[in-house]
Amino acid sequence: MKQNFLRFIIPCLVLLAFTGQALAEDVYVKNKPFKGTTLGTGMSTELSLEALAKALDMTVRENNGRWILGTHSLPGRDYEGEILVPLSALKNEGFVVMLSPELGTIDITAPKESAADKAETAEDRQAAASNWGANAGGSGTLVYFGAPW
Repeated sequence: MKQNFLRFIIPCLVLLAFTGQALAEDVYVKNKPFKGTTLGTGMSTELSLEALAKALDMTVRENNGRWILGTHSLPGRDYEGEILVPLSALKNEGFVVMLSPELGTIDITAPKESAADKAETAEDRQAAASNWGANAGGSGTLVYFGAPW
């Protein structure tokens, strides 16, 4: 009886070990393989915050239980001495997250900062926000959505 059980359970455990690895997606940050810890699959994937910050060339700090990655506030949890952040939280904060089930990949890119985000004073932010349609020459851009051309 014990031998039959072992003959059954050992192949099942081996199959489970290989299947578990096959379910996980490859994670890329700025089109380069992510070298940090990843847990989960799909949008429930969690990533190592320190490795993510390094890959995105951003700073990390803690503020009242939240983690600030650049200028983005994220929840995090401790997992074996590492802080993990959920992929869904990154997407909610404006990071570009492309999930490709066909390829088994997840690609993450930092959001682009606008001139208003980079401005240091309130006046600079107001000026950047008011120039949304201006081109490099300083003249405005006419946008007519009903044009027949």
